[in-house]
Amino acid sequence: MELHVPSKVAASLGLRSSKRAARREKRRTIDFARGTCPPPVVKTPRVDRLIEGAVGGSRAELIAACVGRADNETLVEAVNELVRLDRSDLAARVSVDGREVLAAEGPALKAVAGALCRAGELEAVLALASALFEEEEEEEASVTPHPARVFGPLACLLLRSGRDPRATIERWRRAETRCPGSPAADFNPTLVEARKARSLASLFAVLDVMEAAGARGDDRTFEIVAQAAVRSLDFVAGAVSLQTLPAHDLKEAVFIGRSNVGKSSLVNMLANRKSAAFVSKKPGKTQQFNYFAVNDFSLPNNRRRQSSGGKKKKNASSSPSWDPPGSFYLVDVPGLGYAEVPKAARREWADLLEAYLATRDQAALAFHLVDSRCGPMPVDRDIFAMVKRSLARREGPPLRYVLVLTKADKREAKKNAVPDAHDALRADLAEHLGDDLARDIPILVTSATTRRGRDAMWRHLKHAALPSLSERGS
Repeated sequence: MELHVPSKVAASLGLRSSKRAARREKRRTIDFARGTCPPPVVKTPRVDRLIEGAVGGSRAELIAACVGRADNETLVEAVNELVRLDRSDLAARVSVDGREVLAAEGPALKAVAGALCRAGELEAVLALASALFEEEEEEEASVTPHPARVFGPLACLLLRSGRDPRATIERWRRAETRCPGSPAADFNPTLVEARKARSLASLFAVLDVMEAAGARGDDRTFEIVAQAAVRSLDFVAGAVSLQTLPAHDLKEAVFIGRSNVGKSSLVNMLANRKSAAFVSKKPGKTQQFNYFAVNDFSLPNNRRRQSSGGKKKKNASSSPSWDPPGSFYLVDVPGLGYAEVPKAARREWADLLEAYLATRDQAALAFHLVDSRCGPMPVDRDIFAMVKRSLARREGPPLRYVLVLTKADKREAKKNAVPDAHDALRADLAEHLGDDLARDIPILVTSATTRRGRDAMWRHLKHAALPSLSERGS
């Protein structure tokens, strides 16, 4: 008969509990010298039926010989088994030969590309992508596959292995231009890998691919981009004259427009913060040039944040070791036109803004916000004239000018409100700036409430966050 002694009683008597001793003895019986457990047996019934009756050669060679009559599910199973058999060369050949079958089924194409990437067969994936999206076919294919199914896993593998994926991403962009339609969800894994690899250049390159594909990012897309592109946000200074503007060598993105058009709300949306810029329904609440530093880890607060312990030190997104770091400034300026401030103050704001746009070398990007509910108003037309004068006087680096329709969620009952405002903007631009200049000015549609247009905004903010790449035309 075995006597079980409670743990506490056994400890007080200097004895071992029988249960505890039994557990320890059980652990001792494990022979760690035997190595890892054998890999599980993977059943491949489709491949078994495919090669049933075939003779001559190894199993891998039989699969490669018979796969020509396989459907998409069998083809995926065959590629995976060839990879497990260490015959990645045959897996690559089978994938390229079966591209027409894979093109008809998006998940199958993605599964095959993923299997080849896990096997390290990068050239095979590129060959498959080239055969599907870059070679000219004599007859137009009845089914057009999504390039993201192939290029996405390939770009992820390059990022995980520490290699530069931008050449591959550029091929991906060209493929999306020829065969658009990849859904936004297919881009998110690559954006995640770009964030993990701390590569803002790759992240913005994928956003350009999304634009070529006509894919509008979802909430997950914006969450990934905001976490990578805005790792820190700090209010630095409020300026009321050119002499009080902060001295630095980073690029600036400025938000201009009439009072209460939604500038502060848009800054908060882009930074993925609730109250970085103060929001008020009272026109004229912003009464100075408010400077917000993005990813500027030279600031004292950020240096303390990086040197301190805790979770922030372990968080890759908050680390300054990004190359390039993506540091720039967001500038929220007072609204023009009607505001509950003296007329002389509004005049001073307008003069300061015009001087800023004409002489501030750090200014790289100007977002002119227009309320989509009412379209361009007289104050917006005054801003058009101001921008034209400023660009004519400007001698420093070029300033990009982007028009932004805000509050697109406010007039859902009138579905033609935004198109009407868009057309009115185009007409006013041509009248005030001339056809040649107006033709190249982009018009974006946004909503701080629904976060519509955030990806398009970030594609332009790239020119402030990554100025060196922007100058090279990346």
